Amino acid sequence: MLWEWLAAIGWSAGSVAGGIALYRRVRFFSTVWGIITIAVVGLLSGVLHNFLNALFSIDEPFFFLLAIFGIGMTPILVAQWLFEGGFHLYRQWNTHGGTNRMPGMNDQTLYAEVNGIRIAYERGGAGYPLLLIHGYPETRRMWRQVADALTARFDVVSMDLRGYGDSDRPSDELSYDKRTMAEDAYGLATHLGWDKFLVAGHDRGGRTARRLAADHPESVVGATLLDILPLEWVYSQGADGYARRYWHWYFHLQRGLAERLINSDPSAYVNHLFARRGDVLDPENVAHYMEVFARPGSVDATLADYRTAFDVDRPRWTEEVAAGHKITVPLQILWGEYGNLNDEPTLDIWREVAEDVRGEVIPGSGHYIPEEQPEIAIRLINEFADELGL
Repeated sequence: MLWEWLAAIGWSAGSVAGGIALYRRVRFFSTVWGIITIAVVGLLSGVLHNFLNALFSIDEPFFFLLAIFGIGMTPILVAQWLFEGGFHLYRQWNTHGGTNRMPGMNDQTLYAEVNGIRIAYERGGAGYPLLLIHGYPETRRMWRQVADALTARFDVVSMDLRGYGDSDRPSDELSYDKRTMAEDAYGLATHLGWDKFLVAGHDRGGRTARRLAADHPESVVGATLLDILPLEWVYSQGADGYARRYWHWYFHLQRGLAERLINSDPSAYVNHLFARRGDVLDPENVAHYMEVFARPGSVDATLADYRTAFDVDRPRWTEEVAAGHKITVPLQILWGEYGNLNDEPTLDIWREVAEDVRGEVIPGSGHYIPEEQPEIAIRLINEFADELGL
């Protein structure tokens, strides 16, 4: 009969819509599981149809359709709640051992085998994927305040770069070029099942994020770069102010000498790097950075980061810029009022190497924006996501 066909069509449409809703909202579903979900819900709908038909004598098609829709949507909504809420809570508890240091983020170190090495990371929240990358001489811990708040909107992952934190420290110096480090980040995103994602990087993490945006514009929908200018531009400025501001860049190039001096007292060196703004940084974080920096292989790995930046990244970027290649991914540039960029036409400099640039100075902050002014960083990253329609 006509009403039976209408009921079947209506229920099938509801089943498909529910399945699609599950697939779109439950981000960790693969395409295969999305199809399976739709099939299972459709099968259950047929069982429910027969059950209602046998249980009730409903001759009026309108009321039959109403009953089918009302009762039929219940398992869909319950399933969505279970997968989107209950399973997510289970995943957070199970994956991280049931221990939360911060609401939303976890201090349980997770690992992914990507690009031939092991990368350490933390994960928290649910929503649009957001990758956070730290700077020197820090670790993923620098993002802890910002990451905590952003978990309300994003699926947040903060990673340790190769050579830093709990990630592997390859002995091959040339493996620390930013293209390789960007492939580490991209490999982690792929490992997590992310097709598209936002990235925010500070200092060395910003340079990795820049290369990631340049090499993978199909996946990176937007990049926030904190307190950096283009590497090749900085080196082109010579000693007129920049050798003083970035003195450690040149010191790190002195093979043998830099290793001996830094390894003689790693904590003193880290303290000196933080001296200008150390009074506003969390003492526990600083102690953590010192401990990690003193681990075997840390000094060699981080020096390799800077040396490869000079030997490989600098000429590579110079060649690409000279050839007219510009980053097409939208960039958000943030820099501290008391950092190294505030005397420069920062946005104009970035517009020479990227097509879509916006940004602003962060009042009251020096170089370490996520730790000095976390609330402003949180707000601006959220506004950037709003602008991108995420």
